[in-house]
Amino acid sequence: QVHAPRGFKAALRARPARERSRWVCDSTFHCAMMRTFARLLPSEEADEARTFEAVGGLTQDSPLLDEPSQASSLPRERPLRAWIVGLGLAAACLGLVAVGVGVHADRVGSSSVASKSDFLSEKSVMATGGDAAQLSQAADAAKEAFFKDHGEAARLQQEIDEKTAAAQKQLQDAAGQLKAAQDKLAEAQKIFDRDGPTSDWAKGMKAEGEKMEQAAKDLQAQGQKALDEVEGLKQKAEPTLTRAAQEAETAKKAVEQEKGALLEEAKHYKALGEAKKEETDAALESATKTLDAASAKDDKAAKRLKEAQDKSAAAANRGVKDSNTISQAVVTESNSQQTVLSSQTAEDQAKRDLVVAEGLAKDAKAQKEAVDKEAAHVKELEEQAEEKSEAHRVCVDMPGARLREPSDAAPFDPIFVDIDVGSPEKCAAWCLHHEGCAQAIFSSGNNGCYLFSKATREVHEWNDVYTSSICGDKAQEKTIKEIGEQVNGAKPNVPGLVECSWSGEDCASTKCCNEVACDWSFKDCKPYSCYKNGDSSSCQPTTGWAQGQIIGGGREVRKVAAGTDLTDKQGTSLFCFMVVFWKSKEAEVANNIKDKKLGIFQCDANLILESWEQAKTPWMTYMNIDVFAKVWQQVKDNGEYTKHDWVVKVDADTVFFPNMLRMHLDSLKVPKGTRAYVKNVNYGTQFQGAIEVFTREAIQLYFDKGDVCIDKIKNNEANSKAGEQFFIQACMNAIGVDFLEDWMLLRDHMCGADCGAADASCGDGWVAAYHFYRDVDSWNGCYDEARKAQLNAGHKPEDGGKVSVTPLASPKIEALPQDAGADAEAAAKLVQEATDLNNRVEPDSVAAKKAVKDADAKVADAKGRIESAEKAIADAKKASADAKQASIDAQADIPKAKEDKEAADKLVLKRQAEKAPLDKTEAAAQAVYDKAKAASDVVEGQLKRATDDENKVRNDVAAMRMCMDLPGVRLKGNKPLNFTAIIIPVDTSSAEGCRDWCQKHDACQQSLFVAQDKSCTFFAEALGEAQEFTPGFNSTLCGPYTEETSLKEMVSKIYKTMPYVPPIRDCAWAGDDCRESQCCANVPVPNWQFTEFKWYTCYKKDENFAGCQLGSAPGGWDGTVLGHMGTREVPKANDGVLTQGTSLFCFCVVMWQNGPTKPFWDSEAALATNIKNTHRSIMACDEHAFFEGSALGYGDVSSINNIDSFIGAWEKVRQDGRWQQHDWTVKVDADAVFFPDRLRMHIESLRTPQGSRVYLRNINFKFQFLGAIEVLTKQGLQRYFEKSMVCKDKVGHQGGEDYYMLSCLDGIGIDHQTDFQLLNDKYAATGNCNDGWVVAFHFYKKVSSWNSCHDAAVNVAKNQGKDWWQWE
Repeated sequence: QVHAPRGFKAALRARPARERSRWVCDSTFHCAMMRTFARLLPSEEADEARTFEAVGGLTQDSPLLDEPSQASSLPRERPLRAWIVGLGLAAACLGLVAVGVGVHADRVGSSSVASKSDFLSEKSVMATGGDAAQLSQAADAAKEAFFKDHGEAARLQQEIDEKTAAAQKQLQDAAGQLKAAQDKLAEAQKIFDRDGPTSDWAKGMKAEGEKMEQAAKDLQAQGQKALDEVEGLKQKAEPTLTRAAQEAETAKKAVEQEKGALLEEAKHYKALGEAKKEETDAALESATKTLDAASAKDDKAAKRLKEAQDKSAAAANRGVKDSNTISQAVVTESNSQQTVLSSQTAEDQAKRDLVVAEGLAKDAKAQKEAVDKEAAHVKELEEQAEEKSEAHRVCVDMPGARLREPSDAAPFDPIFVDIDVGSPEKCAAWCLHHEGCAQAIFSSGNNGCYLFSKATREVHEWNDVYTSSICGDKAQEKTIKEIGEQVNGAKPNVPGLVECSWSGEDCASTKCCNEVACDWSFKDCKPYSCYKNGDSSSCQPTTGWAQGQIIGGGREVRKVAAGTDLTDKQGTSLFCFMVVFWKSKEAEVANNIKDKKLGIFQCDANLILESWEQAKTPWMTYMNIDVFAKVWQQVKDNGEYTKHDWVVKVDADTVFFPNMLRMHLDSLKVPKGTRAYVKNVNYGTQFQGAIEVFTREAIQLYFDKGDVCIDKIKNNEANSKAGEQFFIQACMNAIGVDFLEDWMLLRDHMCGADCGAADASCGDGWVAAYHFYRDVDSWNGCYDEARKAQLNAGHKPEDGGKVSVTPLASPKIEALPQDAGADAEAAAKLVQEATDLNNRVEPDSVAAKKAVKDADAKVADAKGRIESAEKAIADAKKASADAKQASIDAQADIPKAKEDKEAADKLVLKRQAEKAPLDKTEAAAQAVYDKAKAASDVVEGQLKRATDDENKVRNDVAAMRMCMDLPGVRLKGNKPLNFTAIIIPVDTSSAEGCRDWCQKHDACQQSLFVAQDKSCTFFAEALGEAQEFTPGFNSTLCGPYTEETSLKEMVSKIYKTMPYVPPIRDCAWAGDDCRESQCCANVPVPNWQFTEFKWYTCYKKDENFAGCQLGSAPGGWDGTVLGHMGTREVPKANDGVLTQGTSLFCFCVVMWQNGPTKPFWDSEAALATNIKNTHRSIMACDEHAFFEGSALGYGDVSSINNIDSFIGAWEKVRQDGRWQQHDWTVKVDADAVFFPDRLRMHIESLRTPQGSRVYLRNINFKFQFLGAIEVLTKQGLQRYFEKSMVCKDKVGHQGGEDYYMLSCLDGIGIDHQTDFQLLNDKYAATGNCNDGWVVAFHFYKKVSSWNSCHDAAVNVAKNQGKDWWQWE
């Protein structure tokens, strides 16, 4: 098949027949070829082609050129040379056609604006021996044949491999079974030799062995048969495999030929396009600017024409509008006259209706006045009845008392008079004025007045918002007054609140201050004073130097006076709660209390709250204000405390007897409603936190006003080390809570003999609580001893379970006789008369009121209609006047509108004349633009052809090749390559793009993509060796499909070197749910010598929760063990597996400005300077750094209280970033003698699997990790940086940095390896420098002793013949 150049035949057919008298071609080369192709064309096209006469080049009258100037620049060729070249190439083309290779000559466009360069010959394209399109067809056919047979061959090869593997396994199993049978037969023979031929045991063994031997031989035969079948299958598959191999080679050669032709063609068209692109782009840009300019001028003219046309239209519209206005005015005037007439009619009717309505209203009001006279008589009778009642009745008031409700409230509603009971006096008076009312209760909280027909002297509560009254006949006045005196006499004396000021507030009016400042022991506390300076006053610490005039001191903290026998006293109902830190040892004690239902479980109500923060000690007795502030908020949210008289906070290590506390509280005779807490020991601030006792009212005041305590007390620098007990006592004092004293309430061994607590004595029969007993045995022992003493003293320590509360009995009703006498009878008679009269009058009153209302409504309606009619008349007259004026204005405007229209029409004609030439200019510019765009499209088509050709080449090469990705693998490469595209865009910034570009080049055997910098590298040789296995790398192996087996073998070999790095453990911390992880993050809790440990265990609580607990599961839990602590030791990698490298980043933390901590030592700065000057220690690492240390907390300069300082140092390492470039990071103390070369050898011997998240345990002492040298892999340090904030929250900051670091690393899932030869440390009594293998020696705090240790270690290595001494 032959294709003429694009558009060639269509262009010819479009010409008249007489113009087809010439053969049109762009060179002698094409002319000669076309003669040859004409013989091979279909008959119609061949006949047409033979009518043309060949010429040596294009002539100026060529029918395919639009302008003669285009042909003038075309070169001509000599006819003789043209014929010679044409005949030779025609012969070559005939050979290609004969083998079915088509010649595509449609690569050249035929745009009418194309120049000679657009019709260049395709000599360069044909130079490879054939047309590129023909070669592409041949390559596609070869590939199709290859893939067809390759698939069948691959299937057959896979079948052969699988059957061969199965047969070989059978033979291996048979060999194993045969060996086992032979061993059994040999053993049987030994028994025969020992016991003789009659041994039944040997006979049985021999028979079993012979049976096994036969089975093995049968299996062996089956395996051999299977191998024979495989050989037959191989022979059967041989033709297909051979054919596939041949077709692969054929396809490879076809693609190679196609590649050469298409790449040449791509270069050719790229050159064509790029040669003309700048020219066509410039022409297109120029044409665009010309067109834009012409369009802009034309648009401007069009806009002016539009403005003129708009003026003409507007003038015309004005004339029409004026005519319409005149017509509308006539209509409006007529309508207005009609409206006036109808409105006047409506107004006359409304006036007549108004006269009628006013008459009705007059009659209705007369009727109502008559009824009102009778109603006034009802009110007069009711008022007389009230006067009669008041004359013979009496009431006694009880301010502040809310009596119990003796019965349901009675209505005592009025008959006619207005009721007003909005004050205590009016409420009592209403009861006084009504026969049968015996008791009244007024509440100012809701202005409610509650009346009862019975009375009681029992008080429900005391509160200033209430006033109760008892009323009755004067004959009972003595009894009533006696009840009042008894109730008022029982009123508790609760002093009012005194408002004082906080620091920073103006204290001029209060003249007292809330805050106190204490010394470190809290034994000496001074209240703030109110200082006046000029016009301002404020509360400041009381000091010895002048700050102004003291006008007031600290708040008076008042002791509550005991009530009298008559005083209504605070009850003894207890709400008790306990705060348990389940991550500490107190959990065991708390579970013991819970299981035995002791302590708080014998209060009237109880609550266990869980702490969620790590405190300084496991028992949270220090620096725990924040914890308990949140705990008190939970008590508030719970709300149960409001139902009980007292609130008690008890520590878990306190042996507490609620019944004994009730007896103590009863003996204190606390007036009811008192806001107070109980001072419990005569020591220090007289308030220990082991048991804290408050009245309900005190806690309510704390919830109302205590928020400010956090800011003013807790955050006060003077109280920075205060504990929770100081905070709560100081807050209670500051907000106005009073105190009680009971020195026998608590015996606390923390203050020992200072507060009368003999060691280990719980034998006092009156003490209600003992502290501290921090393990189950000692707690139970104290409880038993105290209980025995209480029983001996005649007390009842507990009732064995939940306290039963007796329901409140019904109130006792006072025996007050009913009202009697003449006044009572007269009052009752008057009430009855008033009621009867009211019953008779009320229907008439209702009817009269309704009649008045209806008449008033009719009057209002008539007046409204009159007003509406008057307004309508006025509006109509105004509309008529407006219409007349509009008509006059319109008649005056009509001539002016006509003049404006004529002027606008003239302007339209002028603008049209101006626009006509601009339209022609724009049309010409559009034609130039269209021509330039056509030329640009030709260039773009050439560049697209080049792009298509290169894409075809790359895709065809890729189709014959396969690639295998190795994600997370960085392979070693050899012979780097650089593949540059001819024209297609290439993106290798992703793993896929990098792989695809390698697959499209048959010279590329391996690629490497690095995600960090998005780099892509190609290699001509694949070594098949892994450099590292790390996420972020992607290596790719590529080759032809025929090498698939070898590629897979290479991949398998590479992955055999892959180290196993276990997934990260994400264990639960104590208090979190461990159902999913089934392991615990917390390290075991040691004793102070680190010789015994208690481990955390993940226990199932129920279906919805599991938690990590020390020791056994808490009481009431399911108790199923789900897991333990998840620490793991990483084993050495097997031979051949990649191991972690030995590149080291080392650093020291140095306090450069600090002097030595002891006179006979040198400073850290001196030690670090010696390291720098001698180039020893970290100076011999691959990279090193010295970081400035931060000050240790609380003025502590010891080497163990340094956690926060080193947390900051590790953060500096993270920010520095160099640790990421090395395999290991090493923290070394300046006083440690460190040998990096030895560490590298230790690392090599550890064979740490590459990529492991590992730290090294360095010494066989205590917790096996001392901080003189800390060694982590890069991956382990990355995990630490990701989770360091978790450690900061979850791991305690007490003790040494090394134990904190160990707890953190284990907790966040970093594994470890062990090398006890890393460190000799004086702390572990291994401070000997005479060792040629140990990596670090600690501690040497003088420069001289540091250097001596270094030299000793080097000399030992030298004497032992260790070659590395020379490096040291």
